[in-house]
Amino acid sequence: MGRQRESHSGMVMEKLKGLKGKVKGLHAEDIQATARSAKERLEDCQNQLHKDPHNKNLIHKEYQANKQVREPESENQQEHYR
Repeated sequence: MGRQRESHSGMVMEKLKGLKGKVKGLHAEDIQATARSAKERLEDCQNQLHKDPHNKNLIHKEYQANKQVREPESENQQEHYR
């Protein structure tokens, strides 16, 4: 019975190792998609701001978009620009 447990736990460990690589790949793709989206939002804000440079709402949006491009992992943190 001890050998059977060792064999079973070995199989589980191998499956977990295989899943770990797949999860890392998915995470990397998610990070790239988030970064790409943040850059697109920043460019959009900058284009709008170019047309209306004194618009405070656009200034704030551009600041937030720029911050997300620089720090994509802090996307969910909200810090207010004044």
